[in-house]
Amino acid sequence: MFRFLVVEDQELTLKEIKILLSKEFDGSSIDSAATVADGSQCLAASFEEGRTYDAALLDFKLPSSSGENPEFDYSLCEEVRRRHPRTLVIHMTSHDQEPAILRHLAESHSEPTS
Repeated sequence: MFRFLVVEDQELTLKEIKILLSKEFDGSSIDSAATVADGSQCLAASFEEGRTYDAALLDFKLPSSSGENPEFDYSLCEEVRRRHPRTLVIHMTSHDQEPAILRHLAESHSEPTS
C-alpha cells in the first residue's frame, strides 16, 4: 500500500488529485492539507509514528495557516527531506517560470555532478 501526502490549497485541485491517486493506487493512504502548518503537522505525526510517505505532492504557493494569503514556500520540501529522506517529492505549481521556483528546483532537486 502506498502512502501519499498532498498539500494543496485549492480545494477542487486537491479533490481531483486525491481522486486520481485513489484510482491509480487502489488501497493507498492519502493524507492531505491545505496550509504549510497543516502539512507540517502531517509530516510530524507520520515521523513520530514511524510511518513514512512514499510520495509528497507539494504546491509551491501555499498559505502558512488558515486565512492567510498563499506565498511561495519551500519549508515543507525541506521538512520532507529532513524527516523522510527516502520520500519522493513532487512539486506542483502554475508558476513554472517563477525565478525563485526555478532556483529552488536547481539547488534542491538536481543530481550532483561528479
